[in-house]
Amino acid sequence: NSLTASGTYASRTLANVDQNLLVADSAHVARLTCLTALQRSRPMGAYDTGDDDLKLAVLTKMGERMRQLLLVPSNLLGGGQVSQVTMRNKGGYPTPPPNSRFFPLWQSASLSRCCPPSFQCTYPDLTSVDEPDRAFVVALMADIHSMLIDKRRDIREEAVVVVVSLLQRRRGIMSELLITDIRGEHRMETVDLMNRGGFGALLVAHEATTITEK
Repeated sequence: NSLTASGTYASRTLANVDQNLLVADSAHVARLTCLTALQRSRPMGAYDTGDDDLKLAVLTKMGERMRQLLLVPSNLLGGGQVSQVTMRNKGGYPTPPPNSRFFPLWQSASLSRCCPPSFQCTYPDLTSVDEPDRAFVVALMADIHSMLIDKRRDIREEAVVVVVSLLQRRRGIMSELLITDIRGEHRMETVDLMNRGGFGALLVAHEATTITEK
C-alpha cells in the first residue's frame, strides 16, 4: 500500500515511472512469496502434518490484496490482452542509468540484480517471465485445488474468495484453464468447468451474496 496509495512518502518522492517500476517488482516478489508459502504449508513427509495456520493466513491476505498481487506492466499482461508485438520490453519500464540516484533502489528490488556475476542466482527476475500474471494464476490454481476441499471450513472459504477474485480480475486466463477441448476416439469434446463445472456458478453466487449483504 505504501507504493500504490496516494499521499504516501513513496508517492511524494518518486517519479511516476520509478514508482510504477518498484510496484511491478514488489508485486512480483509478493507473488513468489505467496506461492512459496502455500507450498511450504503442505505436508512435506509422512510425519509432517503441514501448517494449516500458515495456509489460512496466506489465503486470507491473498484474498484481501489480489488487486496488488496482479499488478504487472501493461505490456506483460496475460490473457491475450496485448499483442505479441508489444510483449517484453525490460519488464515494461526502462532501466535507470547506473549513475542515477534511483539505480540502487531499482537494483535492490530484485535478487538477481544484486548477485555478482560469479554467483548463480535462481531468482526469476520479472523481465525474464512471460506474462507474469498468467504464470501466477496457473501456479496458484494448481495449488489451490486441494484447499477447496480442505477439512477446515475456514480454509475452504478463503480458497473460494481467492478463486472468485481470480475469476473477477483474470477471467480470460481462468477461462483458458477451465475450458479445453479433448480429442476423443471419434470426435472432439469440450470440457467446460467454467460454465458447466461450477466455477461460473460460484462466481455468480458469491456476487449475489455480496449484493445481499450490502
